[in-house]
Amino acid sequence: MASDNAVFVFHMIAWLQQFLLPGYWFWFTPKVLSRPMFIALAAVFGAFIAASIVIRAAAARKRGSLYWKEGAPRVASPLLWTGLLGLLYVWFRQEQIYFFSARFWLAALAAVFAVWMGLAVRRIAKDIPKRAAEFAEKARIEKYLPKK
Repeated sequence: MASDNAVFVFHMIAWLQQFLLPGYWFWFTPKVLSRPMFIALAAVFGAFIAASIVIRAAAARKRGSLYWKEGAPRVASPLLWTGLLGLLYVWFRQEQIYFFSARFWLAALAAVFAVWMGLAVRRIAKDIPKRAAEFAEKARIEKYLPKK
Protein backbone atom coordinates (compact mmCIF):
# COMPACT_ATOMS: atom_id res chain seq x y z
CA MET A 1 0.00 0.00 0.00
CA ALA A 2 2.80 2.43 0.87
CA SER A 3 4.58 1.66 -2.40
CA ASP A 4 1.41 2.52 -4.33
CA ASN A 5 1.38 5.97 -2.74
CA ALA A 6 5.07 6.44 -3.52
CA VAL A 7 4.47 5.48 -7.16
CA PHE A 8 1.53 7.86 -7.37
CA VAL A 9 3.58 10.72 -5.90
CA PHE A 10 6.45 9.95 -8.29
CA HIS A 11 4.13 10.04 -11.31
CA MET A 12 2.45 13.21 -10.07
CA ILE A 13 5.82 14.96 -9.68
CA ALA A 14 6.91 13.78 -13.12
CA TRP A 15 3.65 15.08 -14.58
CA LEU A 16 4.06 18.46 -12.88
CA GLN A 17 7.68 18.79 -14.03
CA GLN A 18 6.59 18.97 -17.65
CA PHE A 19 5.07 22.39 -16.97
CA LEU A 20 8.52 23.75 -16.17
CA LEU A 21 9.99 22.71 -19.50
CA PRO A 22 9.96 25.32 -22.29
CA GLY A 23 9.37 22.57 -24.83
CA TYR A 24 5.99 21.86 -23.27
CA TRP A 25 4.79 25.45 -23.70
CA PHE A 26 6.43 26.22 -27.04
CA TRP A 27 5.65 23.03 -28.93
CA PHE A 28 3.78 24.44 -31.91
CA THR A 29 1.72 21.37 -32.80
CA PRO A 30 0.40 19.78 -29.59
CA LYS A 31 -2.02 16.89 -29.67
CA VAL A 32 -5.74 17.36 -30.05
CA LEU A 33 -7.49 18.03 -26.74
CA SER A 34 -9.08 15.04 -25.05
CA ARG A 35 -12.86 15.05 -25.05
CA PRO A 36 -13.23 16.01 -21.34
CA MET A 37 -10.62 18.78 -21.66
CA PHE A 38 -12.30 20.08 -24.82
CA ILE A 39 -15.68 20.20 -23.06
CA ALA A 40 -14.16 21.83 -19.96
CA LEU A 41 -12.33 24.57 -21.88
CA ALA A 42 -15.31 25.25 -24.14
CA ALA A 43 -17.59 25.43 -21.08
CA VAL A 44 -15.26 27.82 -19.22
CA PHE A 45 -14.88 30.17 -22.17
CA GLY A 46 -18.59 29.91 -22.96
CA ALA A 47 -19.33 30.78 -19.34
CA PHE A 48 -17.11 33.87 -19.69
CA ILE A 49 -19.21 35.01 -22.67
CA ALA A 50 -22.47 34.26 -20.87
CA ALA A 51 -21.29 36.12 -17.75
CA SER A 52 -20.40 39.12 -19.89
CA ILE A 53 -23.87 39.17 -21.44
CA VAL A 54 -25.57 38.77 -18.05
CA ILE A 55 -23.50 41.57 -16.50
CA ARG A 56 -24.29 43.94 -19.36
CA ALA A 57 -28.00 43.09 -19.19
CA ALA A 58 -28.05 43.62 -15.43
CA ALA A 59 -26.27 46.95 -15.85
CA ALA A 60 -28.89 48.08 -18.37
CA ARG A 61 -31.67 47.33 -15.85
CA LYS A 62 -29.96 49.11 -12.90
CA ARG A 63 -29.54 52.55 -14.37
CA GLY A 64 -29.40 54.43 -11.08
CA SER A 65 -26.31 52.77 -9.63
CA LEU A 66 -23.01 54.29 -10.64
CA TYR A 67 -21.21 51.02 -9.88
CA TRP A 68 -23.40 49.14 -12.35
CA LYS A 69 -23.39 51.92 -14.94
CA GLU A 70 -19.64 52.39 -15.07
CA GLY A 71 -18.27 49.25 -13.47
CA ALA A 72 -20.17 46.62 -15.42
CA PRO A 73 -18.71 47.44 -18.86
CA ARG A 74 -15.21 47.44 -17.36
CA VAL A 75 -15.74 43.90 -16.04
CA ALA A 76 -17.82 42.58 -18.94
CA SER A 77 -15.34 43.55 -21.64
CA PRO A 78 -12.43 41.34 -20.45
CA LEU A 79 -14.86 38.48 -19.91
CA LEU A 80 -16.24 38.75 -23.43
CA TRP A 81 -12.89 39.05 -25.18
CA THR A 82 -11.27 36.30 -23.13
CA GLY A 83 -14.22 34.03 -23.87
CA LEU A 84 -14.10 34.70 -27.61
CA LEU A 85 -10.31 34.35 -27.87
CA GLY A 86 -10.42 31.24 -25.68
CA LEU A 87 -12.99 29.58 -27.94
CA LEU A 88 -10.83 30.53 -30.91
CA TYR A 89 -7.86 28.89 -29.18
CA VAL A 90 -9.89 25.72 -28.55
CA TRP A 91 -10.83 25.62 -32.23
CA PHE A 92 -7.19 26.14 -33.29
CA ARG A 93 -6.13 23.37 -30.93
CA GLN A 94 -8.73 20.92 -32.24
CA GLU A 95 -7.77 21.68 -35.82
CA GLN A 96 -4.04 21.45 -34.92
CA ILE A 97 -3.22 24.70 -36.68
CA TYR A 98 0.51 25.26 -36.56
CA PHE A 99 1.71 27.98 -34.13
CA PHE A 100 -1.80 29.10 -33.10
CA SER A 101 -2.45 25.83 -31.24
CA ALA A 102 0.65 26.20 -29.07
CA ARG A 103 0.06 26.03 -25.31
CA PHE A 104 1.72 29.35 -24.58
CA TRP A 105 -1.28 31.12 -26.13
CA LEU A 106 -3.48 29.73 -23.38
CA ALA A 107 -1.01 30.91 -20.73
CA ALA A 108 -0.75 34.33 -22.41
CA LEU A 109 -4.54 34.59 -22.55
CA ALA A 110 -4.80 33.77 -18.84
CA ALA A 111 -2.11 36.35 -17.97
CA VAL A 112 -3.72 39.09 -20.07
CA PHE A 113 -7.13 38.31 -18.56
CA ALA A 114 -5.75 38.49 -15.02
CA VAL A 115 -4.00 41.82 -15.63
CA TRP A 116 -6.97 43.31 -17.50
CA MET A 117 -9.46 42.23 -14.84
CA GLY A 118 -7.16 43.45 -12.07
CA LEU A 119 -6.88 46.87 -13.69
CA ALA A 120 -10.64 47.03 -14.18
CA VAL A 121 -11.37 46.17 -10.56
CA ARG A 122 -8.71 48.61 -9.34
CA ARG A 123 -10.16 51.38 -11.47
CA ILE A 124 -13.68 50.61 -10.26
CA ALA A 125 -12.56 50.66 -6.64
CA LYS A 126 -10.60 53.88 -7.11
CA ASP A 127 -12.60 56.02 -9.54
CA ILE A 128 -16.24 55.29 -8.85
CA PRO A 129 -16.27 56.39 -5.18
CA LYS A 130 -14.64 59.66 -6.26
CA ARG A 131 -17.21 60.19 -9.00
CA ALA A 132 -20.06 59.31 -6.63
CA ALA A 133 -18.80 61.94 -4.18
CA GLU A 134 -18.56 64.49 -7.01
CA PHE A 135 -22.12 63.75 -8.14
CA ALA A 136 -23.40 64.03 -4.55
CA GLU A 137 -21.62 67.37 -4.10
CA LYS A 138 -22.97 68.63 -7.43
CA ALA A 139 -26.51 67.57 -6.48
CA ARG A 140 -26.17 69.27 -3.10
CA ILE A 141 -25.08 72.54 -4.74
CA GLU A 142 -27.68 72.42 -7.52
CA LYS A 143 -30.41 72.03 -4.93
CA TYR A 144 -29.94 75.69 -4.04
CA LEU A 145 -29.58 77.03 -7.60
CA PRO A 146 -32.60 78.21 -9.56
CA LYS A 147 -33.96 75.89 -12.24
CA LYS A 148 -34.05 77.00 -15.85
